[in-house]
Amino acid sequence: MEVRTVGGETGEVGSYLTGAIVIPVKPLAPNATYTAEVTLAPNGELPAEQHRWTFRTGPANPSGVWPLWDISPREALPPRRRISKLRISPRAFTDGGRYSGARITYLDSGSGTTSFVVYRSGPGVLVGAQCASAASAAHNRRCSRLSRIYSFSHRDRPGRNSLRLTGRYGYRRLAPAKYVLAVIDFTSISFTVHS
Repeated sequence: MEVRTVGGETGEVGSYLTGAIVIPVKPLAPNATYTAEVTLAPNGELPAEQHRWTFRTGPANPSGVWPLWDISPREALPPRRRISKLRISPRAFTDGGRYSGARITYLDSGSGTTSFVVYRSGPGVLVGAQCASAASAAHNRRCSRLSRIYSFSHRDRPGRNSLRLTGRYGYRRLAPAKYVLAVIDFTSISFTVHS
């Protein structure tokens, strides 16, 4: 459906925001289920934050007054999962065989599927608010340009989770370079693959 947004670059109001507001152009239907998806990238920098949630509207309310006997929208939301203490050990490794690579460990406050994205880090330059290829404007201010390589997911349990990160994805292998592992909607950490 058609929406409008208010963010950090929106005139007088935007400078007061630390996130963004999504506003439907037309009223939502009563007693209907919606799924919303947004991607936030402050100043065009990566990795972007991706958010996805589902909600259900209540009965028709032409007056627009929130019923005093009902719960508030914030109280109706389930507690949000939190990822913390993300670690990669070792932070630099080689792709030398079946048991090479590194171990990813982290804490999850709940259970659910956690999505990861691996980005390759390379030199770039600032062109406006975007970090572009270094060849596009050699005299501009330098930045780190991230290129998405692949993604994967892990089914978490509450508490400590652990999985292996290898230098391979599918039938390919990561070239020697610096990389960033991003946990979607949570945090990120860098690592290096050696030749």
